[in-house]
Amino acid sequence: MISFSMNEVMEGYHEMPTLYNKRLPLKFECTWGTDDLKAFIDSSSPMFLTCPLSGTIYVEGLCDHAAIRGYLNLNYPKNTLSYEFNFRPANKRLYLFTGKKVNVRWWNLPVSHTTCTFNITNEVDQLISTGVVFFKLKNALSFIKSLRVNFT
Repeated sequence: MISFSMNEVMEGYHEMPTLYNKRLPLKFECTWGTDDLKAFIDSSSPMFLTCPLSGTIYVEGLCDHAAIRGYLNLNYPKNTLSYEFNFRPANKRLYLFTGKKVNVRWWNLPVSHTTCTFNITNEVDQLISTGVVFFKLKNALSFIKSLRVNFT
């Protein structure tokens, strides 16, 4: 069996329309990958092009380094990369981050793979925040070097 993982950092800003009327910093660091490459590339598998994701998130005005857990879907056939993960900050409320990189093209990595728009909602699907995070090109080398492939 073949598995792989990578570490990614995305940072940018968010806006909380009900609390603030300005851009606030947001950053998440995560590890994503798969324990089963065969299932990952099998179009009949429920985990087709989908990787479990875990790490931490900082959302100014909402939380400091809360744990995140969810999935990254690398849907290259549809030219999208989608992030979906939950986090529960100190206030004990559950939040859902849903983000998407669109128009993803292999030949345009520096643009199409670096910008992710997102929403954060609470447990009753109320919109809490919207924003944009970026994969900074200065992090590209550490991202590439983080690739771990295992054969078992």
